[in-house]
This record gives sequence, C-alpha cells and structure tokens, in this order.
Amino acid sequence: MLYPLNFVRMKKYLILSVITYIIGALFSLFVKIDFDNYSKTDKNKIELFYSGFKTENKPELLKAIIKNNLTVLMINFIGIFSFGILSCINTAYNGFTLGYILRCVLGIYSIHDILNHILPHSVELIGLILSTTVAYYCGVHLFRSCFFKQNNYKIDYKKIAYLVALSVVITTVAGVFEVYASMD
Repeated sequence: MLYPLNFVRMKKYLILSVITYIIGALFSLFVKIDFDNYSKTDKNKIELFYSGFKTENKPELLKAIIKNNLTVLMINFIGIFSFGILSCINTAYNGFTLGYILRCVLGIYSIHDILNHILPHSVELIGLILSTTVAYYCGVHLFRSCFFKQNNYKIDYKKIAYLVALSVVITTVAGVFEVYASMD
C-alpha cells in the first residue's frame, strides 16, 4: 500500500518548488543569446552530438544518465543543510537549462521533434520537484530549529522518506525513458 500523501503542510513548498523551476526557465528568456551565429547548419552538429547517444551501448548510457539524474537529486537533498538555498539554485539552474535549450532549438527543429525529445525528460522533472519540496520543507524547519529554537512542529519522517524514495524511483524510471524513448 502506498503511503497516503497529506500535502497540507507541504503544499506551499511544492508550489515554491514549481515556481523556482519556472523562474529559472523564464530567466533564460532574458539572457542574451547570439542566434545570428546559430544557423541551420548547426542542426548537423546537434545531430552528430546525438548520434553518439544513439550508437552508444544502451546499458552504459542508461547507467550514466541515471547517475547524473540521481546526482541532481542528491544536490537537492544536501541542500537541506543550506536551508534550501542550494536546492533553489540547483532547481532554478535546471529550469534555466530547459529554457535555454528550447530557445536554441525552436528555429531548427519542428515542434513535433522538440516534444519527442523533451517529453520523456518531463518525467524527470517530477522527481526534481519532489526533491526540491523535501529540501525546502526540511531546510525551513532546520532553519527554525537552529536560529529560532522552534521545535513546536514535528516533522513527519515517514512522509519525508516516502517522498525521497518516490523521487528516486521516478528519476530512475525517467532515465529509462530518456535512453529508450528520447534517444531513438
């Protein structure tokens, strides 16, 4: 049986996590990108880059992608000890990266091709958002405990462990999608 999620107290941290990602993506819209030097011939360079993924040994590629994805989650979980600041930067950076990539490829690929490559990665976003939520929630409570000696609220460690495990499982499954769906 799945642990019942009660997000009443965590809802604001979940919303803040989504907003953090969106702010990173929106910020990428305001960064100056030199599109004049980015032409249709760059599509060949991108295709050459992705051809390395297509021909590489799938199990090795899967291992590398899952390791990278779990490293991102680990950074967020370690961010608890920075009171969520490291997690905020990491999540905003991931949002920025998506926005930047979309800006670069919109003029080169069709919407169908872009969605074909991006949608499998959207599963990974769920794990990222959950890990950020945990980091914000625990980070705020750690901050209150350290600086204001407020221990009047008990942290639900079962819920935290459940969300950590769920984010790891979702992110691992997302790695499989990345290798076997978006790299073909």
